[in-house]
Amino acid sequence: MARDLDFARPRTVRPNSSAPVRPPVTNQPSAPTPAPTKTRSRIGWLVVLLIILGLALLTIGIYYQTSRANRVSTPPISATKKTTSTAVPVERDNILAGAKSEFSVQIYDSGAGKDTLNKVIKLLKDQHYDVVNLDQSQFNYDQTMIWYKKGFSAQAEKVADVLKNRDTKLTESSIGGVFDILIWLGKN
Repeated sequence: MARDLDFARPRTVRPNSSAPVRPPVTNQPSAPTPAPTKTRSRIGWLVVLLIILGLALLTIGIYYQTSRANRVSTPPISATKKTTSTAVPVERDNILAGAKSEFSVQIYDSGAGKDTLNKVIKLLKDQHYDVVNLDQSQFNYDQTMIWYKKGFSAQAEKVADVLKNRDTKLTESSIGGVFDILIWLGKN
């Protein structure tokens, strides 16, 4: 009886399977290699173009947001500053009854209370001042402070004369703003 081992083929050494497989060598000439296409270079330019477009949109968005924030945070000057129809400035003493002043007075409640604030606003309006109520201030003061822009010192003194029963302090403002005269109505 024959064994299976007797019919076995001699063992052959196989090459390492991780080695690259070589194409079979044929005697026929190989087909010409196709010319490289410009697809890669087109894709590269498309990526660069999309990056530039994205940066441009980002820049426009940032500019729009900052300009919008500036528009929202400051009220328009036309809403706060009133001017007369004549080219020559009109003195407060020459203002006719019922006419508005050529400057605005903005007022904060800085500890005086709503009743006192409303009385002072009515008193200023009775004197023909253009008064804008800015409601509650974030700070409370013991005295009433009147800030005015450069060139409005005479008008600020006249406003202080109207508030003669209050302890007032006049200060020329070193900061810019959309106010002509700004009052912090304090406790006293």
